[in-house]
Amino acid sequence: MPAHARFAGRHGPAVLFLLVAAGLLASCATVPKNDVPQGFAGVVIPGTETAAGAGAPPRHTSKAERAEKTPQRTSKPKKAGTPRRATAPRKTTVTLAQGERSLFETIRSVGKSFGGNLVAMRGIGQKIVPPLSLHKTPYRRYAEALARGTGVMLHRAGPYYFLYPDERYAPLLDLSLAGQLPPRYDEMRLSLALGDGTRLFNALAMISNSLGVSLVADNAVADARCGEMVLTDVSLRVCLEALLQSARIQPGGITVHRGTSYVFFAMRGRTRPDTYLIGPEPAPGTPLAEAFVRETHLAMPRRVPRGAAMPVYEGAVSLGGVLNALSSQLGFPVEARGDAAQLPVNPFVLHGVSAREALDLLVGQWLTDEYGYSVEGAGVVIHAVQPTG
Repeated sequence: MPAHARFAGRHGPAVLFLLVAAGLLASCATVPKNDVPQGFAGVVIPGTETAAGAGAPPRHTSKAERAEKTPQRTSKPKKAGTPRRATAPRKTTVTLAQGERSLFETIRSVGKSFGGNLVAMRGIGQKIVPPLSLHKTPYRRYAEALARGTGVMLHRAGPYYFLYPDERYAPLLDLSLAGQLPPRYDEMRLSLALGDGTRLFNALAMISNSLGVSLVADNAVADARCGEMVLTDVSLRVCLEALLQSARIQPGGITVHRGTSYVFFAMRGRTRPDTYLIGPEPAPGTPLAEAFVRETHLAMPRRVPRGAAMPVYEGAVSLGGVLNALSSQLGFPVEARGDAAQLPVNPFVLHGVSAREALDLLVGQWLTDEYGYSVEGAGVVIHAVQPTG
């Protein structure tokens, strides 16, 4: 199932529409654990801006609305890259007539037709929504009807509504990334739809590849599953908050490490060294020394051009299975020694980071400090840290 992305220019807002439905995993050629796909169907297809506004979830329009949107000859053309005004839930109305249906199916159907901003916590998507009949109902009342019909709670979290089971999960409402991310994450905008059960690493990789950012998480965080959601024209920061909230990640459960060109989400309490490099740097003036500081685009477990369709992965791939792709993209040989070859590498995408930062982010995925990398000859070897003394 294709999706659409819109990019309004280097300095304008970027808009992405991403759909990763739980059922899509069965229809797309997905990647089993420890296996790299030979052919797969991606779910993000970059597109160009159209009069209908590619990039936002589609909505049904009446004949009068279509006529109103048709440009007249006397109309002043809109400048390319002009930011769209954010769509708040209260601005959207919903017309719907359906029998009993699951919560995630209802959210997905309404999101596809009308857009809006609604996020469900992982684990409640299978709840049954009783028959609904709505006509031009304000989005807030639609969200309230879902909460009332399924017996869950509703919270307004900025531009979106959040559905969660009960007060035991109220701490999720305090999750905030304000002040922890690059300022431009408040300016970048996107529209996104995710299916219940989507792995967080898939969402981060697809957003990174489409928006040209670098979002990575350690394995404890990245393996979490997100809930059903639809977000329309929200900031990247708000989108990331919604992802973590839906995946039931507590506000005190993670630490955000922010580099010049990346954001790394780690399990709370886990220390992260400045680098996992063991031993000396590459000799000055050598090709490896130059490659270490050169900016790179890296996609694991295999190369994917920026903005191209991303595969949906079911799990991690072994380090030994990605060494060729890693070496090819970094521009120097990367090897694994001993049991390091069996370490799990979750899918991720990096933009504008140095090769050294890329290696640090790769090794940083693992929930142990027992591994690092060393310079050997013209390349790098990833291996266990040798005991001292």
